Amino acid sequence: MEFDWNNYLETNKSIAVPEELFSHVEASLNNGIKQGMLLEVCHKNNPDIYWIAEITMVCGHLLRIKFIGADTDFWCDISNTKVHPLGWCGKYDELVEPPDEINEKCGDTIIDIMKKALLVGQSVSIEALNNKGMSPIDRIKVGMKVEIQNVNDPYRYWIATVCENVGGRLLLRYDGADEDLQQFWIFFSNPRLSSFGYVTNKGDAVPQSGPWPPTTKVSTFSDPAPSQPSLGPAGPADPYPPHPSSDTWDSQLDFIA
Repeated sequence: MEFDWNNYLETNKSIAVPEELFSHVEASLNNGIKQGMLLEVCHKNNPDIYWIAEITMVCGHLLRIKFIGADTDFWCDISNTKVHPLGWCGKYDELVEPPDEINEKCGDTIIDIMKKALLVGQSVSIEALNNKGMSPIDRIKVGMKVEIQNVNDPYRYWIATVCENVGGRLLLRYDGADEDLQQFWIFFSNPRLSSFGYVTNKGDAVPQSGPWPPTTKVSTFSDPAPSQPSLGPAGPADPYPPHPSSDTWDSQLDFIA
């Protein structure tokens, strides 16, 4: 029997939490590609010639698109099709021409149609296309590395490994920790999480020697004075939200140094 959420609420005289309070869940499913965006797509019969297309539907890496000036749309798998953001062809001197059937239909008016589309349209970002339509939570894999901020000292980070990913809820383990040190859950958009390499690019806040993460006692780790944490595949850079204090990070580090 299929579970009926509305009947459950009515039977228990309960009220559901408003959906707008779970905007972080909606954001975790956003792959950066939206209906109405534009991109440059190679011709079906000639992969060396491109034309501008509008996205009419998004299903992960499968896009329903329509060439500017065409009457019908078609499916496009961006994981194996030559697609690029607007301006890519001009940058790399690739040929941009409408397909023959659009030329025959629109004639000289195709230029005005294209200009109108470009005037109001928004390009798909190169990052979204490079990610092949995958959502942020789908790009975080078990075994990847992240940097986690100390809960008591925001200027200290350590490296952790993703042990599980359940819909963006990550089970992490500090690198170098003994097996009896408990793993912990954290949502991928938590501001304490950073992509691997974030701290070293902003300032050296990861301790290179001495005690391991200050959230635990030194005695709980197998090596009380490690020189480097173990390294593995770095996590994707963009799923984790930017830090609100990133613009002043360097000066803050200099101040406390």
